[in-house]
Amino acid sequence: MLEQISPTALWAITGIILIIIEVFTGTFAVLFFGLAALLVAALKFFGLNNITLELIIFGLSGLSGLLLFRKKFAANFGASKNFSADAGHHVVLNENIVPGNVGTVDYQGTKWTVVNADTRALNAGEKVVISKTEGTKLFVTGN
Repeated sequence: MLEQISPTALWAITGIILIIIEVFTGTFAVLFFGLAALLVAALKFFGLNNITLELIIFGLSGLSGLLLFRKKFAANFGASKNFSADAGHHVVLNENIVPGNVGTVDYQGTKWTVVNADTRALNAGEKVVISKTEGTKLFVTGN
């Protein structure tokens, strides 16, 4: 089946897959290689037909984008790894959560994953306090 797909389509599919991976990781590392693969797909569409040159363009443009723009993208679009400003804020649970289990809350206009860091069960509709965060998980305790 793979031999039935054109090399241009393979580069485009690779680029799309890398960009999708970036959406889930949020590292701004894979993004530039996804864009580089799409660039090679576009160049192939317009006539490039040299695998060595394609790989060089892919590698150099992906690495260049990574080195030149990653920090800027991460600063402008990336979520901070430290959500300490959120500690102490109150949120209302969407569901019952036993200690150590996860649930959801609506916070800052979106659904967030919460972990019950309390020693007792927390109930849906209960106002709880964010005690800490790790990535996009909020650890909550009762009042």
